[in-house]
Amino acid sequence: MRILGVPPSPPHDQDDLYGTVREANDGRIEVELDVPADLRGWGGAPVLRTPGGALVGMLQAMWPEDDHLRLGVAPIGKLAAALAAPLDGGLGRPLASFAPATEDGAEEEKPALADQLAVAPAARELPGEGALLGRAGVLSTQIHLQIEQPLDGAVVGDSQGAFVAGRALALLGEFRRFDVVLVLDTSGSTMAASGADINGNGVVGRNRFRLFPSDDPGDSVLAAEIAAARQILEGLDARNTRVGVVTFAGRSEDFRNPSGGTVIRIGGSAGPPAITEEGLTSDFERVERALRHVLERGPADNTNMGAGLRQAIRELKGYRGGLSTPDPESEKVVLFFTDGAPTAPYDPADLRSNTLSVLRAADAASRAGVRVHSFAIGPDALKRPVAAVEMAYRTGGYFTPVRQPGDLSEVIDNVSFANIESIDVVNLTTGEAASELRIQADGSYGALVPVRTGLNRVRVRVRASDGSEASAEVSVGYAEGVKPTRLPRELVALRNRLLEERLITLKRGNVDTERQVTERTRKELLLDIQRERSAAQEAAAKQRKELELEAEPIEAP
Repeated sequence: MRILGVPPSPPHDQDDLYGTVREANDGRIEVELDVPADLRGWGGAPVLRTPGGALVGMLQAMWPEDDHLRLGVAPIGKLAAALAAPLDGGLGRPLASFAPATEDGAEEEKPALADQLAVAPAARELPGEGALLGRAGVLSTQIHLQIEQPLDGAVVGDSQGAFVAGRALALLGEFRRFDVVLVLDTSGSTMAASGADINGNGVVGRNRFRLFPSDDPGDSVLAAEIAAARQILEGLDARNTRVGVVTFAGRSEDFRNPSGGTVIRIGGSAGPPAITEEGLTSDFERVERALRHVLERGPADNTNMGAGLRQAIRELKGYRGGLSTPDPESEKVVLFFTDGAPTAPYDPADLRSNTLSVLRAADAASRAGVRVHSFAIGPDALKRPVAAVEMAYRTGGYFTPVRQPGDLSEVIDNVSFANIESIDVVNLTTGEAASELRIQADGSYGALVPVRTGLNRVRVRVRASDGSEASAEVSVGYAEGVKPTRLPRELVALRNRLLEERLITLKRGNVDTERQVTERTRKELLLDIQRERSAAQEAAAKQRKELELEAEPIEAP
């Protein structure tokens, strides 16, 4: 048997131990370790059959026996059965409740396991008003919902409505911070025109010829990536989210022989295939400066996707070679943009070896607890999408196809790494919904809610990606002329954007019609994305077979 885990000392990514099965039955497997080892923190480690690698069970306990250590392993069949019927719908129950004491202090006879599972769950109260609210169902996530503004009982005087803001997350654990690395493709192909007026100069750049593909560099694919990154940045809350920027390309000088030979130099001076432009920071001005510098420097060279992803992992985990201080409690996310297939670090014609480099980096990201959301931009990326599809699939992220590079900014509006599908904000007193509502990628939200004179009850309701829901309410009064409440800087920016959107909507006239058109456009875009995603997944499946990628070993980071 092979047991995988992370040793306490010296710290590194992963280690494995070996042992032999000594006893086994339907409920338990006992494994004797070949050599003694410190297994602190190894509870829940996967136990694999060797050779073969089939998952046998999960490590539960350890005890000494003679000169060896013996391990208790829960068989995978029992684990699957337990997951199918989680205790109290996944909420769990105190261990002491399984052996209550009788009046005379003696322990009651323990019921059979089947009887224990059949006990009706006790009623549970949710946290009180103002706390993070949630509801957990069978194998569902926990929704954390917070209303930060207005405070309960506050009085507002803005004729545009009450500004309601907070944060919503759907997670399996506690309310967490986010560390986000934006990984941008700066290869030579991103010089091509995006098909949209990205820089807003009134002219849409067009492709001319190969060496200088766009007659307006401000409308290039790279410019579209930078615009999307800025759009994401504007929507994040610096109080609970750090952002870093990594770029990747891959010089011709970096080509390697995948079978192990000499590095092939084609000329010039070699440069790093991936660069940390800005380490993780909550100072978004620094991130903006880094994005501006990337755009000014412009595209060059090939596409070493694996190097870009590995550099992002270094920053998120604080490995050597990175610039960032790690946060062990943060949710770690990569937003990965590319307009092509991997053409480095090996010969550009060796698509299989270059793709395997990406898949190994994706496996390293998965082991490091990093989730990758990938964006394949343009027809070339969607023609050979397996690397972009796999890096999302292997890390539990989302793959998003963008057929027209110029549509990237619209697509990015639908990005969420908080696992939130929708939020609605309603004045329960009047029945009116929010006139303007923004939901950001990190789960922060803001809304303008119409209110009437006197007391209003406002409800925020959240729906998670798995269908579970939660809601919270707040009372807010309205009196004309009341001075506005002082807001944190991050919320001032969000409120100003909502007011700008409100002004644009009012100028266009029919508010209800405008809202319906916007919603219809959004739904059509989501349908287009889904169609493109299905097509890309089919293309990726075909590529896997062509490149024989199915049974490749996992490489350490």
